[in-house]
Amino acid sequence: MKKILVFIIFSITALVTFGQKRNNIKLIGFGYDTWTNADNYLGIGYTDEFVNSSSRFSYTLGYERLIGSRLSVSGTYNYIFGSDQDEFNDETSFQTDYKPEEIPDQFFYKGFYTSSGYTLGYETKYFFNEFDEDGANSLFIGFNYQYTKFKEELSDVQYELSPAFSRNYTTPKDYSARDYSINRLGVKLGATYTGALSSEFAIGMYLNMPAGFDDSAWRTPVAINPLSFNLTWILGVPF
Repeated sequence: MKKILVFIIFSITALVTFGQKRNNIKLIGFGYDTWTNADNYLGIGYTDEFVNSSSRFSYTLGYERLIGSRLSVSGTYNYIFGSDQDEFNDETSFQTDYKPEEIPDQFFYKGFYTSSGYTLGYETKYFFNEFDEDGANSLFIGFNYQYTKFKEELSDVQYELSPAFSRNYTTPKDYSARDYSINRLGVKLGATYTGALSSEFAIGMYLNMPAGFDDSAWRTPVAINPLSFNLTWILGVPF
């Protein structure tokens, strides 16, 4: 009889354990991160709409696994929306003293800047409440590492001999596209609710450490902030 009772208790415990929604596919997620900044020449800098706004937004996909009673681990992929054909021209360049490179007796006239990128991340979370049958329903603190790969292109660049001369005296320049990478360490605080779907909102802070960058070909108009802040919202399917 005792063996039967032990077997029944073990079976019920197993059913409860395996009945919990301990996996979460993150299908829809959006983030805003202040990791980029328009490089500040002569203390003026470019406007947010020029190089900041687009590259600060990202779309998130990921997978999360609940382990133990209050911990989870997850992997994420973030697509950085980037900027599409932002134009530099003589007005903005003279206001900020931006030049892709220094050429004697020539002035930067115009060019088009394009950027794109992605981030791969690993995260672990500690939840302040234990998991229930739906999964995680709690405030949490998360620690994460991200590897970011970013691509820059500068095309249709032209220099002019002097601002006083006719605009017909321009010289075209070709620059190769280049990649750079960033290692990021972060911490965030947030809340998650799990039912038929899961929803997560968090605020965080990142330490950004460039891992590889070629600054010999041309001068980038975008700076990487050593410390940045972000907001994220993610919708997932638990099972």
